[in-house]
Amino acid sequence: MNDRYDALPDGYPLRICFVMLHYARDAASYDARRYLRETPIHSALPEAVAVLGHEVHLVHQFPSDQTFSARGVRYHFVAERGSMRRLSRLAGRLRQS
Repeated sequence: MNDRYDALPDGYPLRICFVMLHYARDAASYDARRYLRETPIHSALPEAVAVLGHEVHLVHQFPSDQTFSARGVRYHFVAERGSMRRLSRLAGRLRQS
């Protein structure tokens, strides 16, 4: 059988980027590493994929800019900007209407 998933040989490393545009507001004062410890949903899948030998990045909206590597994943926490915040509020209002 020849389907599109057979195109890459087993063990072929991929570059994968997860993007999170939401964070728990009550964690705003947290250090990004603490935030990951207390919200493991944001690190479990990227780390599981990295263990398989893939290059994994997670870009996460957060109150402050922070970048670090942990358990095979490169984490990029990016401070939200005013326009993104307004866009998020607008999208939330549109979804509710």
